[in-house]
Amino acid sequence: MSVLTSRLRLVASSHACRRVIYLHPRASGCTTRSYHGTDVLYASSDIMKAADYGKYYQPSYFENLLTSYADSSLVQGMESLLIHTQDFTGLPWWSTIVLCTIALRGAITLPLFVWQLQKSGKRQMIDPLLRKVAEKLTIEGDEAAKQKNWDARTRDVFVTRSYLKHEKAILKQHKIPNMYLTFIVPWVQLPLWFTLSTALRDLTLTLPVIGQIPQASLVIYQALSAGGMLWFANLCSPDATMILPVLAGITNLAIIEVHRGDGKAPLTPGIKVLVNILRVVSVSMIPIGFCMPSGVVLYWVSSSTFGLCQALMVRSARVKKFLRIPVPSNHSKTPYKDILSRFRFKK
Repeated sequence: MSVLTSRLRLVASSHACRRVIYLHPRASGCTTRSYHGTDVLYASSDIMKAADYGKYYQPSYFENLLTSYADSSLVQGMESLLIHTQDFTGLPWWSTIVLCTIALRGAITLPLFVWQLQKSGKRQMIDPLLRKVAEKLTIEGDEAAKQKNWDARTRDVFVTRSYLKHEKAILKQHKIPNMYLTFIVPWVQLPLWFTLSTALRDLTLTLPVIGQIPQASLVIYQALSAGGMLWFANLCSPDATMILPVLAGITNLAIIEVHRGDGKAPLTPGIKVLVNILRVVSVSMIPIGFCMPSGVVLYWVSSSTFGLCQALMVRSARVKKFLRIPVPSNHSKTPYKDILSRFRFKK
């Protein structure tokens, strides 16, 4: 399957035949091969030269689902943003992708990220108060259990319910939102990342297409094919050097480690599991990036770089004060040196 994933796939509905066209950027002519009972046509990078263009097999359920999402107003709106930005600025496509990434992250996720840190910082500031409340309620629970002859389970239920009631009142008093809202950035960033990735895959014609491809899409495809730079000149084909996917993986791993800070604070078991899962996901994105168009992986690198700069920025106490993010009393005066010290080899 890895042989086929690097080809440009165009799919259209046809009950009469099973034929798939893949466009190989380096092929000089057109040849037909058989793959699992399906005729596969390898054509040159000019898709208008494909003699059997438009004759395809019946798409699978997953292909229909992906195509439906690509045709949604959300993805189409993202595609329009990319196209109009490139038309207005006249920039090369690679810089248009980077510019749109910075603009979207700066306009959407950055304000949410600052808001999230403000609220979570307030939550950390009242943690000592919540601990005192928990200790007081535990004592009251023990006394009530002795007076009413409660068993341990009944006592724990009483303490837990009382604590949640007091916690809700304290959070409301300090204007701190629900715990789930204090982690709002991933709920926004992940859909944004997936939508823009899908839009770029649609523009580079690496998604299933039901029916004929509009002429305008072919023009954009040709522009993207020549809109790269350096080693990734063709944004519609995978990065043959594998540099972009590796950069994306390394940058994501760096973001995880920066958010951990100096690593001296102990992690709860749940946080440890989450950190390890994120590390596995970051590494697994590297081989996935090998099969993706360079334009998509360039977006991944740009978005991850923005996230890394964002994470480094808020490690500074001055930046936190400027953004009105609470600075804990035990905040390090040398946060960047502390992060680097974790990666130094001990003699």
